[in-house]
Amino acid sequence: MYPEDHEMDKEDLIWKWICEKFVQHGKHQTSIFEVGETYFNELINRYMSIPIFNGFREVQSCRVHDMVLDLIRSLSAESKFLKILESNKDITSSQNNIRRLSLQNIEEDQETTLLANSMSISQVRSITVFPLAMTIMPAISSFGVLRVLDLHRCRIGALNSQPKVRDIGYLFHLRYLGLERTGISEIPEEIGNLQFLQVLDLDCNFEMRVLPSSMWKLRQLMSIKVLFRCYWPPGVLGNLTSLEVLETIYASPSTAQELGNLARLRELDIHFLAWSLEVEETFVETIFKLHDIQSLSITCDDVQYLDLLGGHWEPPRCLRKFAFSSDHITCSSLPVWIMRSGPAQLSNLSKFDIIVKEVRQEDVQILERLPALIHLLVWSHQTERLLVIGSDEFCCVIAFGMHCEPATQLVFRQGALLNAELVRFNLGVRVAIEDGNNDLFEIGLGNLLSLQSALVEIHWDGVTNMEAAKAYAAVKNAMNAQPRHPSIDIYMYPEKPEGTNYQNNT
Repeated sequence: MYPEDHEMDKEDLIWKWICEKFVQHGKHQTSIFEVGETYFNELINRYMSIPIFNGFREVQSCRVHDMVLDLIRSLSAESKFLKILESNKDITSSQNNIRRLSLQNIEEDQETTLLANSMSISQVRSITVFPLAMTIMPAISSFGVLRVLDLHRCRIGALNSQPKVRDIGYLFHLRYLGLERTGISEIPEEIGNLQFLQVLDLDCNFEMRVLPSSMWKLRQLMSIKVLFRCYWPPGVLGNLTSLEVLETIYASPSTAQELGNLARLRELDIHFLAWSLEVEETFVETIFKLHDIQSLSITCDDVQYLDLLGGHWEPPRCLRKFAFSSDHITCSSLPVWIMRSGPAQLSNLSKFDIIVKEVRQEDVQILERLPALIHLLVWSHQTERLLVIGSDEFCCVIAFGMHCEPATQLVFRQGALLNAELVRFNLGVRVAIEDGNNDLFEIGLGNLLSLQSALVEIHWDGVTNMEAAKAYAAVKNAMNAQPRHPSIDIYMYPEKPEGTNYQNNT
């Protein structure tokens, strides 16, 4: 269904499988999406697809080996499972009773348009359209039994011809609707007709401001992605009781309250533009009701320091990911709930990403006790002059990040971060010199035996060019001495002065 070397987003792919009924419910308390994840991981484990990681070593997408893609296409054509149209020849040879259709790199001309309109598409259940083929897509009204409609990145908002967005509201069997980055500015009220819809992706449509009030009828909707600035009419969100994934929503008193009706919610990405006592209290009351929450991402503005969720919240044992981000504010310290809950309560927490006012050595020890932690990223605005990652600490962590301002010293003891493939941190040269670590700038990079890549920021304000160059060379030599020869990016802050003989990236 996808062109050669195309990157397939992990979540999109799994949701498509679900909407096509390729994934069946698993054991009790296991969501159907989690079952789909096992399918995805199995394809990677069998080397049938290649994982693609984001900048923090998380599998974000995949692509298919060329030989596997050829096999898929051959078997699909033989079983009439899927029809891929890449050229006019493909359209001419297309068979009747097409069930799944992929329109790829077809250029429009008069003959192509006539051929496309003559295809037998009344039985098509799934169609994926790529941008170059958008102009030859048949009218949406032609697809009477469509279940999956994927128009990602097709700029239909700029087209005066088909497809007419309003016609989507009459695809009564539709289960998956992908309209990410399509340039649309509104969704018609007719979307309320799609009472079987399970997945709605409206992300990155920057002109969209309001969701239709008829969306309250979408009671089977399981996943929605939309920009956080989109306004939710009162009463809509609280009726979407099948919702498992909600990205992203603006926190207002009404939306924060309606979230409490979403008992099945697993993933929540919420944005607080203006933090008020009313919103905070409502949100805390709501979060207590979300017993199945596995991923909670909070973005916040408006106040300088925030005691996140206070000390009242007791996270569910199923919590796997927690992230707090902001351009302007930080948490006063590690959240009370993470210090109070302990390893047993947080036995599934695998990702923790937070901005805090201060990091202390005891905070490092608290985080080290989280048994399932794989991805850790901590940003702070002040910290102790020396933080030590000790032996046998963070043994499961694959990606480790510690960014402290002003920059300090971070030292890795022998046996630390045994499985870390990626580290990112900053080194304060002035602090190291003042504390007597200026001879070798030894911070223990050679002890990270599984390291594949590193990003190091060297902050050299307040020291000489020679001292900065010495710190640079020490970090570079430590990485070069690694038996795995990991890649390294070294950045100097302030930027390196002209005429220095060390390079910014190696």
